[in-house]
Amino acid sequence: MGNDRHVWWLTALGAGLLAGVALPPVGFPPLLWLALVRLWVAPQGHRPRPFLLGFLWGLGAVLASHRWLLWLHPLDWVGVPGPLSLPLVTGLWIALGLLGGCWWASGGCWWGGWGSSASARP
Repeated sequence: MGNDRHVWWLTALGAGLLAGVALPPVGFPPLLWLALVRLWVAPQGHRPRPFLLGFLWGLGAVLASHRWLLWLHPLDWVGVPGPLSLPLVTGLWIALGLLGGCWWASGGCWWGGWGSSASARP
């Protein structure tokens, strides 16, 4: 009903987070199947932009699965000063999340078309 675009975006991000949590240390791989359903269902019927769905799914998956990078703080054991340690670790974590989002977004555009509307398909 109405404008459900935001629901698609939130479920893509939530499914990505679910995929990231399914990996170790939690380690419950059957959750990955539930997380992939959002990507499989997206191209059917009315669908929003595949780039955005893939980006949000990949962002959530990589940020959740690479949360161990935040546990590296403080980095004084490798010679990084304390005040620089947390921004460095957080920046690395976010950069990897964005890179993972771009990786999955490129796959979403390849599988789903470059923003072509569902009504343009036969």
